[in-house]
Amino acid sequence: MKHWLAGVLLIGLITGCKKKVETIYPQIQAISESVYASGIVKSVNQYQVFPKNAGVIASLKVKEGDFVEKGQILFEIANPSAKLNIENAELSFENASVKSNQERLRDAVIAKDLAYQKLRSDSLLWRRQNALWQQQIGTKVDQEQRELAYHNSQTAFQSAEIRVSELRRQIKFSAEQSAKNVALAKSIASDFAVRAEVSGRIYSFSKEIGEMVAIQNPVAIIGDAKAFILELQIDEDDITRVKIGQKILLTLDSYDKQVFEARVNSIDPLMNEKTRTFTVKAGFIVQPQVLYPNLNVEANIITAERPKVLTIPRNYLVDEQFILDKDGQKRPVKVGLKDFQRVEILSGITAQDAIQKPTL
Repeated sequence: MKHWLAGVLLIGLITGCKKKVETIYPQIQAISESVYASGIVKSVNQYQVFPKNAGVIASLKVKEGDFVEKGQILFEIANPSAKLNIENAELSFENASVKSNQERLRDAVIAKDLAYQKLRSDSLLWRRQNALWQQQIGTKVDQEQRELAYHNSQTAFQSAEIRVSELRRQIKFSAEQSAKNVALAKSIASDFAVRAEVSGRIYSFSKEIGEMVAIQNPVAIIGDAKAFILELQIDEDDITRVKIGQKILLTLDSYDKQVFEARVNSIDPLMNEKTRTFTVKAGFIVQPQVLYPNLNVEANIITAERPKVLTIPRNYLVDEQFILDKDGQKRPVKVGLKDFQRVEILSGITAQDAIQKPTL
C-alpha cells in the first residue's frame, strides 16, 4: 500500500512540474524598423550672443523674454575713450575737408592765374623784341633778355599748375582719409553696443548692469519665437541608415504620452569625436502649440516600413534565425525588419504554422 501511494505521488509531482507550453500563430500586420535618437528642441536661428569686446555692462536695453528685431541694441559696454576717439576723428575730418581748405586752394588758383598773365605778357614782349631785332632795332642783349623772361614765366606757370593739382589731390586724400577715420572710430564704438543678429525672442540673459562680460562667454540666447526644430544625436553605428526625408516619431517630457511626427531635414557630416555621434536636424510635421528651447526629446527615426507582412513576437525567435514549431523542434527562418516587439518572417513558416515560445 505504501509503495502504491508513493508511486501516485511521484506521478502527480512530475505532472505538476511540467510547464505549460505557450503557442501562437504568426500574424499579418505592418512593421517598421527604426533608429533611436535623443536630443533637444531648438528655436529656429537660435544662437548665443557673444560681446565683441570685454568690459563692464553700462546699460541694458532689453530683458529676458523680450521680443527683439534684427539690429536692435541689447546692451552697451562702458567705453569712455570711444566717444573721445569719435570727436577727435570728426575734428580732423572737419579740418581736412574740402570746404575748410577752400582758401588755400583759392590762393593757389590765384597764383596760377597771375603766373599765366605774366606768361602771356612776357610772350608778347618777346615776340615784339624779335620783330624789332629783325629790323635791326635794339640790341641782341635786349632780345635775349626778353626770351629768358618768357621761358622763366613759362616754367613759373607750369609750377603753379602742378601746385594747384597737387593741392587738390592732397585735400581730397586728407578729406577721404579723415572720413574713413570717423567711420572707423564709430565702428569701433559700435562694437561696444551689442545688437541682435536675428529677430526673435530673448530666451536667456545672464548679466546685469555693472557686471563684467568677456568675449569668450555668451551673455544671452536669442531665437525665433514661434518656429522650432529638433537637434538629435545619432550613434555612429546607426548613421548610415538615416536619410534626409525619413519620418520621425518622437515624445517630449513636457507632453506626457503624446507622440509627435517630424522629418529629417539635414545630417551634419562631421562626427563628434567625444560622443561618437552625428547631429541630425529635423522639423515638426505638426508642431506642438507651446514649445521652449532645450526641451528633452526621445525619438525613433523610421528607416524602413512594410504595410502587410508575416510577423512574430521577437521573444519567439531563437538565436535570431530559428523558431520552435508546435512539437518544440527548431526550424530555420529568414527574418527581415525588426522593431522593439516584433520581427518580420520572410520564409520558413506560414500564418498557419503554430510556434512555441522558447523557455528561458
